Amino acid sequence: NLKADIGITVDASEIAAGSGAGAVTLFAPYVTLGSTDTIAQYSNFAPQTGTEVALDVEAGSLLSLIGTLDLSGFSNAKLASAGDMQLIGIQSAGGITWSGQLLSAAPLTLAAQQIYPATLTQYSVTVAPSDGSVGVLTIDPVAGPAAPVYSAAGTLTLNAGEIDDAGTLRAPFGTITLNAPT
Repeated sequence: NLKADIGITVDASEIAAGSGAGAVTLFAPYVTLGSTDTIAQYSNFAPQTGTEVALDVEAGSLLSLIGTLDLSGFSNAKLASAGDMQLIGIQSAGGITWSGQLLSAAPLTLAAQQIYPATLTQYSVTVAPSDGSVGVLTIDPVAGPAAPVYSAAGTLTLNAGEIDDAGTLRAPFGTITLNAPT
C-alpha cells in the first residue's frame, strides 16, 4: 500500500501482480499511470489473469492514464478518481497520431466524475481475460459537480465482453465507441 500527499507517478507500460493473495493500493491527490516512452509504446498483448491480488488506485482529484498500460495478473482492478480521469495519448517517434491504451485481463472498474480523452488523443480501454471468461468493464459514477472539459476531437473506444456504464464519458467534438456483445 502506498499513500502520497501530492502525487504518484508509475511510468511503466505494465503493472503486474506477483503470486499470492492480497491487495495493491495506491492513493494520492494526483495519480498518473502508463508509459511516457516516445521511442516505443510496448504492450503485452496477452496479459494474464489468475492471482488473488486486487489492484485499487484512488486519486483525490485527477487520475491520468498516459500512453500504454497493461494490467496483468490481478483478480480485479479498480481505477478511481474523486474528480476527473483523463486519458492522454503519446506521439511515438515518427508517428503522427496521439494514442494510448489500457489493457486489462481482469475485470476492470473505472470511476470518476467524468472520463475523457485529451485533445486529439485516440485512447482505447480493453478488458480481455486470458482464461476465456467474459471480460467485464464497469464505468461507475462519482458524486459532485464535474468541471469543464478542456479537450476536443478525442476518440475513446471501450472494448469488453460486457460493459456496464453508469458513469459519465465525454469526448467533446470527438467520438465514443462501446464495443461489447452485451
